Amino acid sequence: MPGGGQDSGETLHQSLLRECREEIAAEVDILGLAHVANAFKPMVGKSKVYRQQVEFVFYCRVPKNYKARQGKKPDKNQVGVEWVSLQHLDKIDLRPQGMAVLVRRAAMGRGPVYAGTL
Repeated sequence: MPGGGQDSGETLHQSLLRECREEIAAEVDILGLAHVANAFKPMVGKSKVYRQQVEFVFYCRVPKNYKARQGKKPDKNQVGVEWVSLQHLDKIDLRPQGMAVLVRRAAMGRGPVYAGTL
């Protein structure tokens, strides 16, 4: 799932469109909000210190002719792009933990939802 930080002055939609271009080389149509969740991530090198991150996940549509590929400015930990069926979500490393459940829930039309803390 493409993602990243929102730049100063960007709306959430502008940020989403930019991240999709950078990471999956796609011009997506934003269909709506799937869910919002809090994630608390440990700070590197600091014992018991966490930073809060708010996750916004949107329903999007890629063009019909889109082929999964990496964009020109992928995330530093991104190694590729691939389509994954809902049945195989548990076999990949989706973060934050619990994201597979939320993706399945969204696919069933159960959203938008505040998912609480992940």
